[in-house]
Amino acid sequence: TPNQLGAAVAPDAAGARWATVILRDGPEGVRIPYTIPADCSSGVTRAINSWMASVPDGSTLVFGWRACYKTERTLRLEDRVGLTLHGNGATFKRFTVSPRRLRYPNSNRHWLIRGGSGITLQNMRVKGTNTVSDNGQPGFGSYLLDFEFEHGFSIHGVQGIVITNVSTDA
Repeated sequence: TPNQLGAAVAPDAAGARWATVILRDGPEGVRIPYTIPADCSSGVTRAINSWMASVPDGSTLVFGWRACYKTERTLRLEDRVGLTLHGNGATFKRFTVSPRRLRYPNSNRHWLIRGGSGITLQNMRVKGTNTVSDNGQPGFGSYLLDFEFEHGFSIHGVQGIVITNVSTDA
């Protein structure tokens, strides 16, 4: 049942309720499955990674319009060719601090793009958990060694990558 915010709310097979944001004016492409919650109500890292892996090279992957995806672990694109990820204004957000095993010198980056070629990321936001300023200025997080490798985007060995209208915060 659509509501006034453009989200559809429906029960799944077990009777649990979930919501997904309806796309508006998005490009043609492979749209994220409506079964992946797009309201930051539950973790979807594994589901998004599985979906992205299932889409063939040369595709445009389209996320929910202004969706919010709770991604507590790394989203991965490895050795892919000719993919465009159209965020459609979506936010990929963390709510909990990374566990000790994923802190420096290890990594819990938000996005890992490794190998491949011709990758485009556009129209998306990444929000982390480092929201408390250590210098008293709004908009600045704290420098904490434990979280030094929680990059918004970690890019390694990609031949040709374009990133447009993308932001990373906290």
